[in-house]
Amino acid sequence: SQWQKISLNNQGFEAKVGVRLYQPKSMLVLKTEKGLSLYDPERFKLVVKSNLSTEKKRQFVINQGNIFYLKPEKKALERYSVKDKAATAVIEPVYEVDTDKFRLSDNGLMLVYIEDKQIRYISNEAVCGEGAIFYDGERLEVKETDNRPMADFWGDRQLIFFGKAKETSWGLYAAECGEDKEMGVKQLKLETEPSSFGWLTDQTIFYSDSSGSYFYNIKGESGLKYEALGSKAKVQISADNKYILAKVNGRQIIVDYPAVEASRVEKHYLLPFSGQIAISGDEVLVNQAKPCQPDGDCGEIIRISLKGNGVWEEKDRVELIDIQVEQVLGEVRI
Repeated sequence: SQWQKISLNNQGFEAKVGVRLYQPKSMLVLKTEKGLSLYDPERFKLVVKSNLSTEKKRQFVINQGNIFYLKPEKKALERYSVKDKAATAVIEPVYEVDTDKFRLSDNGLMLVYIEDKQIRYISNEAVCGEGAIFYDGERLEVKETDNRPMADFWGDRQLIFFGKAKETSWGLYAAECGEDKEMGVKQLKLETEPSSFGWLTDQTIFYSDSSGSYFYNIKGESGLKYEALGSKAKVQISADNKYILAKVNGRQIIVDYPAVEASRVEKHYLLPFSGQIAISGDEVLVNQAKPCQPDGDCGEIIRISLKGNGVWEEKDRVELIDIQVEQVLGEVRI
């Protein structure tokens, strides 16, 4: 890896040479046309290349050093540990669920999917079993977005989704699996049709509709409007529920929710970058991939550090060598 200076004396020179385990500090999780890949951002090296096809927009969920995905041939939801380099089944058996048409809970112990327009769930035996979701004795339909249920999890037991019973109008519902493994459901007092929504704390959700974007406290039944996001915002919420990402007027805006909650004023970052984005902790990964050149240059991933109070800095540029990247899904620290 580098030249070492040595000194020769009357006794000569002795060096011990051996082999140690190669273990990167972190790996970028990249989606390519041929499958999922793990990439060392320091050595610009492809470390792991999976045989999991990305056809049909297969969904991968990253959380706490693990990558979750459906394995239909095994009828299971599997968890791949990057540190242990091993895959284990988390929920099985899993039937009638497409590889891309589901929502997964934070720790991968429950998923929801659509069957005949109705919302259903299946979970690890220790959590809540499986079944349809009912309200006042009726099964609930659920709206779709990107061919997946309009739903979001808090932990492994709380769920919010946009649904309706036969004789009611569409609305937001909150469901929670209790210690008795029964799914309790209540309708939120919000007459809205959101373009996007998600959990921020166990009692606070974000939603955006035709009138604006709001933080809404379920217990207090009160909302705080966020002007910078505008109306009908399509957002992503980071895995740690800290940041809200949206594209507004061609610019990337990242809202720092804890700072907003603490100050009750708008706190966000404006990034002048185009390209697909993923949030990893307090860093943003900006995909700047391009068709691979004869010398192996396939673009780069820009790493942005969020410093607080709207201040950000470019921390690093990770070269993509001999790998054609469609999406950066996140980063796993080992």
